[in-house]
Amino acid sequence: MLSKRGYNPVQAETKKKKKREQTKLREERAKRYEDKLSHKNVGQIERQISELAALEGSQGLNAHDKQILQNLEKDLAVIRKKNIHGHSVGRIESEKTKEEERRTKPKRPFMPKNPKKSIYYDAVFNPFGVPPPGMSYREKEEESSETDESVIDIPMPEGEYPFEEKKKKDNRKARNVGRRRDETTSNRVAPDIKTSDAAEALKPQKTDASKEDVVTEYSAQPIVRDLRKEATQFLPATVRNQKRKSREDDSPVAQDHAEKKQNQDPEDELSKFYQELNGA
Repeated sequence: MLSKRGYNPVQAETKKKKKREQTKLREERAKRYEDKLSHKNVGQIERQISELAALEGSQGLNAHDKQILQNLEKDLAVIRKKNIHGHSVGRIESEKTKEEERRTKPKRPFMPKNPKKSIYYDAVFNPFGVPPPGMSYREKEEESSETDESVIDIPMPEGEYPFEEKKKKDNRKARNVGRRRDETTSNRVAPDIKTSDAAEALKPQKTDASKEDVVTEYSAQPIVRDLRKEATQFLPATVRNQKRKSREDDSPVAQDHAEKKQNQDPEDELSKFYQELNGA
């Protein structure tokens, strides 16, 4: 294979690499531009273009407004060309397309007018009474009116309800207690007393139940603390040791010991020390 004169393979490879990088950068820039256009409102762009065009026809535009109009027209052309947002030139929305959009578009959750009527209502976990996904909305009146057939077939027990029997028993007990109390008061009358005394004795006497209950009151006086006295009583350990040491020094035993120490001759102390060493 014949090679061209002055051909540099390294330089050719560098040019190819640079060209590939430029192409990649252009594609990335175009992708970012399309992503930016996908977040724009097409109707708003069209309204701005129509307003600027009407303003241009009436009184003209300055350089800044002209640049804005050109950018808007460019954006709208790219949106229609690339079919961003599903907008294309000459698109006609039929009933079929509307139905398809309605089907694909997510539905808003159903919010009941009175959440407390919902069977799914909970003051903490579901304050709006919204039914869970896949469940239909139902109210409490509907659930209470409906009774399962298996529940209807269950026979009810004979007789009265238990709480009615208990209430009757309590009333019967109260009547018996009152009758016994009347009998005891009538039997208390002595046979030898006069009729007037007997009439007074037959009067219903006041029972202990009519007496007022004694209420026990508990009270406590506030504890008053003398903070100044407590502050003076508190002493740091160093000050306490110094005071104790000064008291010990002022004692007569300590003074006698100090006087003996002063009067003692250092030579006598030295001789005593040697004697102790020899004795050891």
